[in-house]
Amino acid sequence: DDDKIVKPWYQRRVRGYGYMVSQIVGIPAGLVALERSGFIRQLSQNLWWLLENGGAPVEVPITQPPDPFFEGVVLKAMTSLIQVLISYDSLHSILNTPHKIVPLDPDTFRQPEPSTLQDIIDRIILIDSSQKSMCLMNFEIMQIFGLRILSILLSSLDILMYFVDKYDIITFLLQCQQESKVDNKVIIEDATVERNRILVRSTILGGDTEKVIPPRITKDIMSDDYPYPLFDTPLYLRAT
Repeated sequence: DDDKIVKPWYQRRVRGYGYMVSQIVGIPAGLVALERSGFIRQLSQNLWWLLENGGAPVEVPITQPPDPFFEGVVLKAMTSLIQVLISYDSLHSILNTPHKIVPLDPDTFRQPEPSTLQDIIDRIILIDSSQKSMCLMNFEIMQIFGLRILSILLSSLDILMYFVDKYDIITFLLQCQQESKVDNKVIIEDATVERNRILVRSTILGGDTEKVIPPRITKDIMSDDYPYPLFDTPLYLRAT
């Protein structure tokens, strides 16, 4: 009987817990309790497994990486992560706890799977060294995934101010844009366009209806044809 076959975890759908989790993480004590219970560790490791394997089961050969943001199982993991990160009070409480980054294994040049929210932020959002990028099996997918998470988080003014203070996030994004220049022009690719969207949304005054938010369009577009400015220096512009 097919109904009695136990599906792998990446094919299972557990319904009803999303709302409950979103309510629990609304207060710092709730997120701390989830972390102590092992929920955050499991969530982080499941997400990492999906990203490293391109969103597909390990036994399925991957010829081309899928778009990880519209594949159901990865999108579900992304939504679960956002649910536990989006509350400013809870996020502030967790990220201000002492945390030690696990060093690279000298033999494999890899790090263990992330087990905390600090690990996730450090390894797929704040990719600020070649050493970090070399540790990622699917660098492009993980980089874009981290930027999409960051874009959603920074839609909260409280979280934006916190990330500016703690991680100097705007300077970090501008530096990444500087490093993506060829012939003194920022190249057109998924990562530079996503960073540009974040910079426009986070540093230009006005709501989304008062300024032009560059779309996520990179296919078949050359640098000279891209109709929106790509910023690599601080934005001192008026809302359009």
